[in-house]
Amino acid sequence: MNHLAPRTSPTHAAARASSRPASAKATIATITTLSLALSGCSSDEPPKPKKLYTVPTTLCGAAVPPDLLTAVLPPGKKLHTKPWTSGYNQSTCRVFIDNEPVLVAQYDWQRKERTIFDTAPSLTGLDRKKDVNPERTLGYTEKGGVTKAACPNPARSEYKTWQLFVYITTYKDEGTKEDMKNLVTAYGKGMTESSECTSKGRTT
Repeated sequence: MNHLAPRTSPTHAAARASSRPASAKATIATITTLSLALSGCSSDEPPKPKKLYTVPTTLCGAAVPPDLLTAVLPPGKKLHTKPWTSGYNQSTCRVFIDNEPVLVAQYDWQRKERTIFDTAPSLTGLDRKKDVNPERTLGYTEKGGVTKAACPNPARSEYKTWQLFVYITTYKDEGTKEDMKNLVTAYGKGMTESSECTSKGRTT
């Protein structure tokens, strides 16, 4: 005897058919909600720290464009500098942001036969083929740079036969090699135009 499959009543069939669109809509709604939630999470990234401090127009006695100095400084709220003379023939100043040292600028007088390669403490990792100018008077990395500064008429007459070197060293990974190149070049130019390199400058 053949067994017949139970027949579904028209009412039951209609109910199943009508439930399919509703189920599909619910699935789409759930996916949409999840997508919105995920997109919301991706936009909740913390804001990038800002540089809220005022950048000085001089660095260790030399005029330097603030934007060049800003490029290698980290974010923070307050900036201050602390200059001091670290020797008879050299001077150093530190830049602090939120009371943390972030940069050191220094200049000192050396014998004229000295080169940037044997005077600069900031040239660790220097590529002598790529990171030095053709005249070999300027060298730089992401972390620091050195250059010879023209000073034909120094404030101290005994330095007329010496060479002025200037250095920049940073403690943070903020700027690029190009930023450092621009900054140390400007710092050298600023020293050339400073009281250190004019006969009317300091005499002690």
